[in-house]
Amino acid sequence: MATCETRFDFDLAAGHANSMPPLAQIRSWLRARLDGVARECAADAELLITEMVTNAHQHAAGVTAVRLCLPADRTRLRIEVDDSRPRLRPHRRPERVPEAVHGRGMVLIAAISTSWGVHTRRRHKTVWAEMPCHHRTTVLR
Repeated sequence: MATCETRFDFDLAAGHANSMPPLAQIRSWLRARLDGVARECAADAELLITEMVTNAHQHAAGVTAVRLCLPADRTRLRIEVDDSRPRLRPHRRPERVPEAVHGRGMVLIAAISTSWGVHTRRRHKTVWAEMPCHHRTTVLR
């Protein structure tokens, strides 16, 4: 994303580092900030943020921050999730067992987003994903 004109930070209350973050509240927070975008875009963004937060919780010792970045024209969005395990990199599992309960998170993130990656810092990492964001259209009758 060229420029993050507007940045929103989810208020992740203290104490969620080791417990599952409130996914319903995070999705509601995201929907409120995506007012005016197509329903399909908002639904994909909800799935994207849910998978990213869940992966950070399950595999990287908890979520430390959740952000949404939007350019001025709101044609794209970027979701960022921080955790405190900078050396642990997310990856897609090469083997997929149809009966497995887990193992599809990064596959879904790669499928929904147009790009994703990781920024590693000394004490934490940020996993980010971007996707196009279409505005609602009005049908004239």
